[in-house]
Amino acid sequence: MRDQPDDAAESWPVLQPLSFPAAVLDDEGRIVYLNPRAEAFWGIRAPEAAGRPAAEVLRIGPRDGCPFPEWIRSEVIPAALRGASIPARTVARGGAVHLVEVRALPETRGDRRYAQLIVREAGARPHAPRPAARDPLTGLPRLGQATAEHDAWNARGGALILFDLEALREVNALYGAPAGDEVLAAAGQALAAEAPPGGLAARAGADELALLLASATEGTLEALAERVVDRAARALQAVGVPAGPRIHYGVAAFGPDQLGTALRQAADALYRRRGALFRARSGGSIRLTREGRAAVQEPGGESKAAAPGAFASGFSGEFDGFFRQAYARSVEQARDFVALADPRPGSAVVEVGAGTGRITFDGGLAERVGREGQLLVTDPSSAQMDVARRRAADMGLDWVRFVCAPVEALPVEPGTADLCLGALFLHFTEPLDALRAMVRVLRPGGRLAICAAVAWLWTPTWRAMYGPALDVLRSHGLAFDVFLPRDGLERIIRDLGITIDRAEETVDRMVFPSVEIGIQVLRQTKFVALMLRKVPPEERRGAEEAVEARMREVWGRAQPDELVFPGTMVSIVGHR
Repeated sequence: MRDQPDDAAESWPVLQPLSFPAAVLDDEGRIVYLNPRAEAFWGIRAPEAAGRPAAEVLRIGPRDGCPFPEWIRSEVIPAALRGASIPARTVARGGAVHLVEVRALPETRGDRRYAQLIVREAGARPHAPRPAARDPLTGLPRLGQATAEHDAWNARGGALILFDLEALREVNALYGAPAGDEVLAAAGQALAAEAPPGGLAARAGADELALLLASATEGTLEALAERVVDRAARALQAVGVPAGPRIHYGVAAFGPDQLGTALRQAADALYRRRGALFRARSGGSIRLTREGRAAVQEPGGESKAAAPGAFASGFSGEFDGFFRQAYARSVEQARDFVALADPRPGSAVVEVGAGTGRITFDGGLAERVGREGQLLVTDPSSAQMDVARRRAADMGLDWVRFVCAPVEALPVEPGTADLCLGALFLHFTEPLDALRAMVRVLRPGGRLAICAAVAWLWTPTWRAMYGPALDVLRSHGLAFDVFLPRDGLERIIRDLGITIDRAEETVDRMVFPSVEIGIQVLRQTKFVALMLRKVPPEERRGAEEAVEARMREVWGRAQPDELVFPGTMVSIVGHR
């Protein structure tokens, strides 16, 4: 990536409000994004830095002067996987050398990998506030860290209302950026018109506006917020955008030195109004990203498009039902896994690769979490999510929410959930990315629980049926590696900062009632494509057809006990 995206601030929302420098680097070590504190620290604007080598712009590295790329590969990334920070030095704006701590959070988006570098200044001194720059679209001051307005209100306390323009990006996409600019300008003018004497109307983020007051009761804040929403709605209609974004708000009061906390509390209240922040009795929460807020579905709600890029995006609604019947002791195993994961009543839980609910409903997960908790259920298949949502609605489980998403791209903010779990999904994913995403959403002390296939016990019959695919692997010098071995899986989990508390291994078998059902499962799982993901696409297509033909050939002369599909699974539970 060579250009700073227009929506960079909202694309990396966790980094934008930090009071210390943070940067995002692409997989070539070039700068994608700098937060406002990093711009001030290094004396360069983010658009000017975008696409340039991080070593050149950030002038950051270890104390012994190790080359930047080698330092990232050999020290920073391994430390990140352990959740640790490392000492380094950097030359800040003005030439002063700072000793710092660097913490990197690797993240994958689409087919690109990035590293979020968070630089904590060791012994940093307070910096003088700067006047808030006027936002050219709304005419309002920006309420950012280290501005005079921010520091003044933080010192005295007061009350605030935080407003969010829902789906502003969709307005930009449908009607163009000028229409989005008009929407922001109209909303800003409406907010300024309702601001009482002594109050401050400000732009607080990409889609957020804020109104600060010296004092107000909750009822007064709510009434004022409704007046702003009403005036802004009329202004948006006048702009002429047929599908203008809805406006949501949250309120909070704050004392001295509590403005940052109040902004988070107001955001929590705002997201709750939108059904996008699920807070549990345990104190944990499931806070969704912007993409997650747009995709969240209630039990029985409307279907959304399948998640892009997932192997399982085409699964039929009957697919998981087949597996519930095909696995011996399926329901019993689901209940055993939930018991091993031990979700606490009233906790905040994220389930990945849920299918139609083998673990969620048959295993009793939703029941264990209970009405005082929150359960976010995810799967890359919209067809399976449709079935799961209907089951939740039929059972009256209104504390369960659904998002269609692959595990590698969980739309959940970092550090929020008490438990993240999933069963028999890992071999359909990029395992390291999937496990990293699951660990990322856990709060400190949060727990990880997975059940994964770790070996396929090849019988002569199954080896014969998959012979064409195995021949292709051998021709490229590759081995069958769809399933991670147990020791490799446990090593990855430990490297991601999880202490393994318990692991149980079992051998199970699956029986296909006919060759046509076996082939249908093969197609829906794209299992041959998974086996051959490292070989050219044209060879994969030919091998898929050859395996299906070989299955029909071998199936007819095989004995029933030769068609059993045996495998080894391990269930692992650990804590962050």
